[in-house]
Amino acid sequence: MKCFGFAYSAIALALAGLVKSEFIYSCTEEKTIAMTFDDGPFKYTKELVDYLVDKHPDVKATFFHVGRFHYPFAIDTQEYQDAMKKAHDNGLQIASHTFEHKISDDMDEFKKSLDTMDDFIANVTGDKPRYFRAPKGNCKEKCQKSLEEWDYRLIQWDADTNDWDLETSGTIEQELKIPLIS
Repeated sequence: MKCFGFAYSAIALALAGLVKSEFIYSCTEEKTIAMTFDDGPFKYTKELVDYLVDKHPDVKATFFHVGRFHYPFAIDTQEYQDAMKKAHDNGLQIASHTFEHKISDDMDEFKKSLDTMDDFIANVTGDKPRYFRAPKGNCKEKCQKSLEEWDYRLIQWDADTNDWDLETSGTIEQELKIPLIS
């Protein structure tokens, strides 16, 4: 019996080594959407958090934050940290988007960036994030494997407003066009 348990464990471990972390693109519950915001906190985060918390407390969202990307940096700006804390304390999720909006090809550097961001988020909110969104969605196999080893959930998207594209999203009408999801 011990031999069978060992063989089963060896097979399970071998198969686990072949499993790749998946991108999560959609909600798992029917008739729901996941509202997410990347690249903050920034000058509009407080206003957005206040709106969601005060006017629509039943609406939840996830903020994929960076520590040092837009100037002034979130790590140096108490107003941005206060918005993070208010969001967290009111049931909105704070997740990682790396410390400086980039993923190094060197996995040790990438892990250091995640740890730095996790520490920043934990210092502000009291909780360490387990969810992660790759900047620009760029997380190839080595990145995915590392995230899986480090116990992160890799979250992507299935609809993009393209608001990041300053050439095509110059008007509110352009920013609000969301591709239809089949």
